[in-house]
Amino acid sequence: MSIPAQKAEPLSLEDEIRALLAEGRISDAKRLVDGAGDLLPAGSRLREIFYPTITKLDMRDVDRTGEYRWLKENGRNFRGKWVAVAGENLVLATDSLKELLARLKEIDTPVQPLIHHIG
Repeated sequence: MSIPAQKAEPLSLEDEIRALLAEGRISDAKRLVDGAGDLLPAGSRLREIFYPTITKLDMRDVDRTGEYRWLKENGRNFRGKWVAVAGENLVLATDSLKELLARLKEIDTPVQPLIHHIG
């Protein structure tokens, strides 16, 4: 008596993509992802492998590490003041924001200073 051969369960789409990746068949796996459409969820880790999220930086962003270092090291000496700091340098310190902004208009700085009130 012979035992009927059991059919192997078909692989899920994600398992099939993983198998292709494991075999080093990257192009085939990418083609499968491209053709999957809604069958592969938008947040799928496999989709992320081929199409990583790209974050665009706003060119207005400036590294403020120097300014924060200055505030940490010197802020206690300027309690109650409004300060303008560029890099690791104090540009100006005043009692009011209005005065600080008015006086900053007269000063040319290489980068826009960080303005902060030290409480």
